[in-house]
Amino acid sequence: MRLYLFDFDGTLTTKDSLFAFLRFVAGPVKWGLSLGLFLPHMVLMKAGGLSNSAVKERLIAFHLKGRSAEELEALAEKFHQLILPGILRPNAMVYVREVVASGQEAALVSASMDLWLRPFAHAEGLKLICTEGAFENGRYTGRFAGPNCHGPEKANRIRAAYPLANFTEIYAFGDSSGDKEMLDLATEKHYRFFEG
Repeated sequence: MRLYLFDFDGTLTTKDSLFAFLRFVAGPVKWGLSLGLFLPHMVLMKAGGLSNSAVKERLIAFHLKGRSAEELEALAEKFHQLILPGILRPNAMVYVREVVASGQEAALVSASMDLWLRPFAHAEGLKLICTEGAFENGRYTGRFAGPNCHGPEKANRIRAAYPLANFTEIYAFGDSSGDKEMLDLATEKHYRFFEG
């Protein structure tokens, strides 16, 4: 049996879904203001003073902290219906749907969050392995529930989800350095396979 592992942002999409979702939630004015506020954080990140994970967590918290699980679920469903179709790569989706229809095991493995990826993964029949949001009393805390699902953590999470020795072939699809460890698990590595 084969296992298919798909990165999301840049692999199945043409744009980063984090930015697309936060802009959708905030609206263009607040989104633009937040980018200005977070510019110093991004400069620090580039200089090595802050991690990518820390900046990402703070930016998401700025827009989503305190919102109820129900509100976030409704926003994610609207994003899935209204925005996501415009940034998905059509050829990638044909491929993913053929894999799922064939009955092979397939997972979406992403550094983006369950907060906005869950409706997509559910609709497409994909297991979801991603960065997860932490909730208390039904409200988003602004924190991650565990490590950012990026780089080595992608491989860790895949190994935790699947007994890899049970698969005769593992196909992995990615587009960036954050996918290297996932690609290294595969018998068939595909880098930027759906571009062009």
